[in-house]
Amino acid sequence: MKDKKLDDFIVYLQKNAYTQATVDNYYRGLKNFLNYLQTNNIAFEGFSYQNIKNYKELLFGQGKSPQSINSVLFAIKKYASYIKAPQLIDLNYSADIMRVQKKKKLNIISNIDTLIQHIKEINKNEITAFRDKLIIEILYYAGIRAQELIKIKKQDIINNILKIKGKNIILNSLLIEDLNNYLRLIEIKDDGYLFFAYSRNNTLNKHHHLTTRSIENIFNRYKNVINLNLSIGDLRNAYLVNLKNQQLNINFNKIFNHVVITTNADYLKVK
Repeated sequence: MKDKKLDDFIVYLQKNAYTQATVDNYYRGLKNFLNYLQTNNIAFEGFSYQNIKNYKELLFGQGKSPQSINSVLFAIKKYASYIKAPQLIDLNYSADIMRVQKKKKLNIISNIDTLIQHIKEINKNEITAFRDKLIIEILYYAGIRAQELIKIKKQDIINNILKIKGKNIILNSLLIEDLNNYLRLIEIKDDGYLFFAYSRNNTLNKHHHLTTRSIENIFNRYKNVINLNLSIGDLRNAYLVNLKNQQLNINFNKIFNHVVITTNADYLKVK
């Protein structure tokens, strides 16, 4: 049976630049949780903290990983906020979220730097090499989502400021230098997309931006060639680490526009 509230929530996520992978994970997790509640004759608006604990234990007993369980709990809290159920939003989810004891590679930032340095060696096409390097650098140094990156237009960058979704992001000197080098190679109109695709005949198609899948493919191409244990999500998490190391006083939840309880907290060693 269709659940209109859930369907509307999924549309909301898509409109707010969540990746399709995140949307799919949230949908599956919420659908299973709603089925669990229905089986036990519990309305979503009426579930309790104990129900959360019971459901977590059920998932754990099914062999679900801590990462998977955390993802479900994040989805539940986000959905509760979306449907404006105040008695659910303030539940102490974090007290019951399993700490993911997955060992993080201490050299993750070093691996990202290595990947960036090798792009021009791997890709002999000067234009796409500069494009791909700039794509990965912006994801890494600016901490934005791929969905946000693909829609950047030349006019969105003024001096060293990237204006995106109501935020002003300061670009460092390395990004500005590589951006200028990229724009010297190819002419882009002010209202043109910064990262456009190639047509099937291998000519530039300035009217269409890259897709999020294309961004992931670009990233995977380079990391696979040099055999690095990285995911595209590591770029954003590494950005958090750099901010933390710089002792910046920021609102992490506002920057990332979603609940950051465990995955990003692990990188920051937040307790």
